Amino acid sequence: MKRSLVLFAEDHQDTRELFSLILSQEGFEVEKTADGGEAHEALEHARPDVLLVDLMMPGIDGVELIRRVRGMPEPADVPIVATSAFSGPHLESAARSGATVVMRKPFEPRVIADVVRLALGREDIPHV
Repeated sequence: MKRSLVLFAEDHQDTRELFSLILSQEGFEVEKTADGGEAHEALEHARPDVLLVDLMMPGIDGVELIRRVRGMPEPADVPIVATSAFSGPHLESAARSGATVVMRKPFEPRVIADVVRLALGREDIPHV
């Protein structure tokens, strides 16, 4: 069975490593990028099943990345999970720009795999 590919854009290395480890343990393939620019470049060769994006990153932030992805011919319809440690207008901007799910940090790290499954439309989501 093919493992679903998660393209993960997160500028904080500890969060990037923790979420990547959890997703890998849950059976996902993870391609990590340190910012929105790297993620946008990765989309030239990768066709992820889901995009996991931190909203507050230097350079191309998560909202701008979401806008760019939604404007591409492919993978414009990829599910996008957006996360942020900050509340405020950028959370609403992420939703308006086309994020499938918007989550405010902190949350229990293990929840990320369930949310990715939810974004993929899988039925086998455990109750948390």
